[in-house]
Amino acid sequence: MTELAYESVRQQQAPEFPSRLNSLFAFLDPFEALDLTRETAKAYMVIRGTVPAGVRFGVVDMMRFNVVELGTSEEEVVSAYRAAEADAAKYWGEDDMYLPEVLADGHVLLGPHQVSLVLLLQDLGLLADRPPRSADERP
Repeated sequence: MTELAYESVRQQQAPEFPSRLNSLFAFLDPFEALDLTRETAKAYMVIRGTVPAGVRFGVVDMMRFNVVELGTSEEEVVSAYRAAEADAAKYWGEDDMYLPEVLADGHVLLGPHQVSLVLLLQDLGLLADRPPRSADERP
């Protein structure tokens, strides 16, 4: 039901954005993608990708998506739906983002290799290309 509320609000408030119901979800930053593993306690592969020209996409704040729990009575269900609509208005309408995620509705080009945290840190100069093999090799 939460997704239905978010879709209804998107159609009214942000029709230029792709629907969550048809989208691939991605991160702008590889560190945020790698951090999702810590947040969810699930292992995910992180693969670098590109959204080609012409593919519909939008950037939203992942932290503003809230799953609303349904109750058992009609009143509780209506209240939950209204709460989801209120959350959705913030999700689709806020420019200030804590954790940006990309919604892409179309073909996305995925790289041939998954992102390696070690190689990423080496590219940034935060980790030596090769770890020292002994105390004598330490800087």
